[in-house]
Amino acid sequence: ERTELEWKNIPEKGGSPRYRIIKIPALQCIIESYPE
Repeated sequence: ERTELEWKNIPEKGGSPRYRIIKIPALQCIIESYPE
């Protein structure tokens, strides 16, 4: 399982410096990323 810091690195490495991590009870989290 990845840490929050590891999840934050994924969109940044993919070229999406803007992202939002949403924690919800049904899933571990949802990550929305926005390209520049």
